[in-house]
Parts: sequence; structure tokens; C-alpha cells
Amino acid sequence: EVLLQGVVDCCFTGPEGFTVVDFKSDHIRRGGELQRAEEYRGQLDVYTQALEEIFGQPVTRRVVWFFQTGQGAEL
Repeated sequence: EVLLQGVVDCCFTGPEGFTVVDFKSDHIRRGGELQRAEEYRGQLDVYTQALEEIFGQPVTRRVVWFFQTGQGAEL
């Protein structure tokens, strides 16, 4: 049995399901958001699974938001 503990930075519901936003303070250059966001895919997979199990609604959008560039990347 594996136990994980984490905090979803932001989630909200819309007509089709949940949107999850994970905020990052990584030092990256503009244009590198998607490449860096891929490093967090596993974390968002866990958040997605937990939210869907808890609320019984799908997660339809997942965004990693980078404060450094003011840009997000959707996974």
C-alpha cells in the first residue's frame, strides 16, 4: 500500500468537469513551459485520480502555471 500526501494548489469545476491548476516557481525561460510541465505530469496524474475518486467527476483540464514566465502549459 502506498500513501501519498499532497495539496492541490487550485481546482474548480465547470460544465464538463474539474480544472486543476498547479503553480510553479521554477526559473525557466519563456517558451519552455510545456517541456518543464512534462516533469510534473506524474504529480498531476495523482491529483487527477484523487479528485475523480473523491468527487466522482472527471478532471477535464490540467494546467501547470509558471510564475517566472506568467504562462501556463496544459497537460
